[in-house]
Amino acid sequence: MNFLHLKIPPVIVLLFFITLTAAAKLHFATMEHLGIAPLFFAVCTLVAGVTYIMLGVWQFRKARTTVNPLAPEDTSQLVENGIFAKTRNPMYVGFALLLVSWGCFLSTFAMPPCVILFMVYMQYFQIIPEEKILTVKFGDAYLEYMKKAKRWV
Repeated sequence: MNFLHLKIPPVIVLLFFITLTAAAKLHFATMEHLGIAPLFFAVCTLVAGVTYIMLGVWQFRKARTTVNPLAPEDTSQLVENGIFAKTRNPMYVGFALLLVSWGCFLSTFAMPPCVILFMVYMQYFQIIPEEKILTVKFGDAYLEYMKKAKRWV
């Protein structure tokens, strides 16, 4: 297993990319000439992102399973209903939407590459290692779930 797999809390990764997006704004063109459209989109994606995160956490709590992304082996049961019927990673989708919202709020064209880099990092250093652990833990049930729900959206 790679030395970065499941080592950095996803919230810290998100904060890093939020900072990177703000710093990159200095070197990218801005969308300020578009008027209030970026601000409107920022609010919409902020609401969507928070909703995804809250629904995911709520369903994990309701199922009495761990929310700790650094210890997927502590998962007590597979959650496949609600938001988890649409995406296997609603909290990470929510984080990506928060990053989109932040980039729109800053009106920067730096946002798309930062969001893509965030998603690539999360996929390879968080999601794939989680999936391997959950496949070992839940076997065929998790493999069937993977066929029904997408990794992102």
